[in-house]
This record gives sequence, C-alpha cells and structure tokens, in this order.
Amino acid sequence: MTAPLRVTKGRRVALAIGLPVVLALIGYTGLTEVALAGQASYPVRLAVPVHGSTVRLSAGSADVRVTQAAGGELRLTGTAHYSLIRSTVTWYRTPSGVVVSPRCHFVAGVCSFDLHAIVPEGKRALISTGSGNVTLAGLSGPVSAGTGSGDVTLTFTKVPAQVHVSTGSGNVTLVLPPGNTAYRVNATTDSGNSVVHVPTSLVSQHRITVTTGSGNISITN
Repeated sequence: MTAPLRVTKGRRVALAIGLPVVLALIGYTGLTEVALAGQASYPVRLAVPVHGSTVRLSAGSADVRVTQAAGGELRLTGTAHYSLIRSTVTWYRTPSGVVVSPRCHFVAGVCSFDLHAIVPEGKRALISTGSGNVTLAGLSGPVSAGTGSGDVTLTFTKVPAQVHVSTGSGNVTLVLPPGNTAYRVNATTDSGNSVVHVPTSLVSQHRITVTTGSGNISITN
C-alpha cells in the first residue's frame, strides 16, 4: 500500500497557483467551443455623399478593399462575422471624411469585418486602418494608405502622380502600370526587404513614398 503524499508548503503553493490556471483554461476552452458553435454574420451597407476633392476613410480593424467608380458617394458594403454577441459597425462623418468603427463584443470565437469601399473617380483617396489589411485596385488618382499592423496592396491602372503608404509592421506591395514612366521612389523599411523594379528618377514628378517598420516592400509594374 502506498503512503499518501504529504502536503508540504511547496505543494500547497503549486496547487494555489496551478489550480486557478487549469480551471481558467478549461473554462476558456469551453467558452471558445460554444462561441464557435454560435457563429453568425450580417451585411454592412453605407453610402455617404462626398464633398470636395478628397475621400477619407478610416476603417479601424476591418480588412478593406478599395475600388473606384463614377458618382459622388463613398459606398461601403461587406460582411461582419461574429460569435454569440453581435458585433457593431458604426460610423460618423467629420469635416475631412468618414470614420467607420467596427467593434467586437465577445472575447472568444470569430469576429472579423470584410469591407468593400467604392470611392468616386477623380478624388484623392486617403485610406487607413488600425490592424486590418488594405487592398486598393484600379486606382488612377493620388492616394494615401496607412495601417498600424496590416498589409497594404495597391494596383494602378493609370500612372499616379503621388502615392504615400505607411504601415507599422505590414508588407507593402505596389503594382504600377506597365511602361517606361520613371518614378521618384523613397522606399524605407527598418527590418524587411525592399525591392524596386520600376524606372526611377530623382527629378520625376511621379512620387512614390513607402515606409514600414518591419515589413517587406515590393514596387513593380
């Protein structure tokens, strides 16, 4: 017969520390399973008249795809995914543009926002997110894009006069129109790789400025 283990001071300390951690892990695992079983989604739709020459959109933590079309409105469509407690997408207008605020209200499970923004042709576009990815396709005018930690991808159909992109830790990919147009390029990354495969000139009127904290930069046509 095996003698019972003596409850020493060290064992009491281990139980006091370890038991709450184990119970918390069990509880969180169960909560996550319930949240995953309770997934749902809803559509996001927004249309805001644009006045002036600039369209500004700040989209919080959402992933945003941006295109251009004729018209005078900023149109936003997409889908929000959530678990158990419905997330919210609110917005308000400022003198310089529109701020969209996607918010999660449950700690476990799924919470994501996939948005498509259509900006009027001929307007200057200023797009930013906190942690979401930004993809801009088919643009022809001046554009500025920034994220806190997301990736940025821009594809142009016409030679842009000015492009400015900044991200804290994401990758940046620029695809410029084919041709021999030279660009004044300033591409800076603190710890990633920078690849520039377009004609460059220090006196070009077409300016490309890209900065990232730790991501890679690719500029091609």
